[in-house]
Amino acid sequence: MDKFTTPLDPKDLLLANVAIRIQLSPTNHKLAVQRLETLAERLDRAESPLAGKVRVVYAQGSMAIHATIAPALRYDEFDVDGIVQMELPPGTTPQQALDTLFEAVRGEPGSRYYAMTKRNTRCVTVQYAEMHVDLTPAELVPGRNPRVSEIFHHRPEEPRD
Repeated sequence: MDKFTTPLDPKDLLLANVAIRIQLSPTNHKLAVQRLETLAERLDRAESPLAGKVRVVYAQGSMAIHATIAPALRYDEFDVDGIVQMELPPGTTPQQALDTLFEAVRGEPGSRYYAMTKRNTRCVTVQYAEMHVDLTPAELVPGRNPRVSEIFHHRPEEPRD
């Protein structure tokens, strides 16, 4: 070792090893990105109640910073979180925003996503065999920097918006 080489701390090596082992594989990362892109295209299809109203769909959370954790066991799944930035009419309630996103993803009976889609209080989930995608509807806050938005939350058992 020369005078310019800093010895590696064993704790740093162990931490780096753990980080590498729990990181999502390149194959699963590519699959997650493809599924998010496919869902974005689905939202803008001609038959969708959101056709022409989706401005951008982008990853958020761990997926956005490339820190999604791989499943620990073979039967575990990983999740992908996405934001669906929509242009909605003034006065749209959280219930309306979530219901519209749900309808846009789910589609008609017999469609590919019909049985895979679930509406939650803050997002719509699409369940795949090895992963699920959570899509959260959002609306830009007028006059703010790009992507400063409000998300919607609605529980059917709580009538207030």
